[in-house]
Amino acid sequence: RKGSGKTALARYLENKYSEHAIDLALRISIRGLSLNSTEKREERLNTLLFFVLIRAVSRLLEAKIFDQKSTNYWLDFLQQNGLQGIQDYESFVALRRSNTTGFSIKAIFKTIVGLGADTMATGKDEVEYSKATISNTPHSLFVALRESLPPGKTIFIFIDDLSDYLDESEGEELQDDIALIKNLLLTLDDVNSSNSDAGRDVHFISLIRQDLFEFMNGQSDKPQSTF
Repeated sequence: RKGSGKTALARYLENKYSEHAIDLALRISIRGLSLNSTEKREERLNTLLFFVLIRAVSRLLEAKIFDQKSTNYWLDFLQQNGLQGIQDYESFVALRRSNTTGFSIKAIFKTIVGLGADTMATGKDEVEYSKATISNTPHSLFVALRESLPPGKTIFIFIDDLSDYLDESEGEELQDDIALIKNLLLTLDDVNSSNSDAGRDVHFISLIRQDLFEFMNGQSDKPQSTF
């Protein structure tokens, strides 16, 4: 329930992760879920997923989790798309509205995950950043994140505040928002499973009010990405 200590636990681990055999724990706050309520649910879901990933990447860079090659790629990705200063969901929604073509994904993608971006070799292990691909869906970025993380690192990424404002909503808007949260949970559950299958101990964990599951039609069990 609201006020039961979910945020306190996430903040505790964010500060004390090394005392619990965790390499990094971080908390991402998503306030203002209704900011883009006029958009299609798929577009809203993609915006949420992009924001989670971009905030996670920024914090992972700060913690120096990536190797040098992956660090260079992610720094370039953030700079290329004007994402370095994104701190809150409201700012990100505004950016997405002004960038309808998607995010530019440079050629190093082919180096990290074998995606089909054009490259130009300039040395033994070097890749010249050349033609870009455009993505309006976050799947390829989550794949790139998974592949760029070194094995053997235990990382917890908490997504918080998603459901706190729902008491102020009602009717169709409330139903749409609950359905959106359900889709986010299921998608992050798939991401967690893919990370596990690839030998990456990286977990996206959503801090969600227990009573929401009563309203998620067709969802009999909680996804593993919830707490």
